[in-house]
Amino acid sequence: MRINTRFAVAVHALVLIAINDDSGLPITSQLIAKSVGTNPVVIRRMLSRLKRDGFIQAQAGCPGYRLTKSSGEITLKEIYTAMGTDGEEGEERPLFAVHPSPFQRCPVGRHIHESLEEPLWQAQMALENALDQYTLQEVSRNISLKISEEKEQQK
Repeated sequence: MRINTRFAVAVHALVLIAINDDSGLPITSQLIAKSVGTNPVVIRRMLSRLKRDGFIQAQAGCPGYRLTKSSGEITLKEIYTAMGTDGEEGEERPLFAVHPSPFQRCPVGRHIHESLEEPLWQAQMALENALDQYTLQEVSRNISLKISEEKEQQK
């Protein structure tokens, strides 16, 4: 998938849900949108994708969302993969895209795609392997610690 904010926004939303899961506070698209600093429609679209991919659920008649499994069971790679697919078929987009129509009569243009294929694939794998080492719980815990430190400093 291309580098964009969908992954970070999805992690942001899931951390809000994870941190508040036990508090009983409903985490709505409105609240997430305010925290992210974007339109609730954008968040609802993203939440719909996260729901479709089994990360969250909404309870009928109750506002807000809940995680479908423990935050320790959700890796950042899983979120990255979910946010990097397009359309109904779930076709994954590569992280790096090469311009689609290089001039074929130019020797560089003729060979740029195949020459970049291996290094870009290696970079994609390195990113995915790194993200697979972290869970949503670790990100949530890190944020919770920073919130506690802020509260201590305000005393």
